Amino acid sequence: MDVCEKVSNLYTSGPHEYYERLLASLDWATYAADRLDSLISSADIDRLVLTKRHEQLLAGQDNFTIGTTQRLVTSW
Repeated sequence: MDVCEKVSNLYTSGPHEYYERLLASLDWATYAADRLDSLISSADIDRLVLTKRHEQLLAGQDNFTIGTTQRLVTSW
């Protein structure tokens, strides 16, 4: 599945609970950064995918569960 299709599916048929949507969004960002790594520069990935907002969401969700955060961070 490509990056565009995956994000489209996330918003049209993804989870409905807020926390699950947050996790799905963070998972997508990790997936997108991995897929785009060989196609565009790291600066563009940071500007387009791993934004300051993404960093804030990742840091904020650390309050809920450490295991999930570790899964998202170690996959980068």
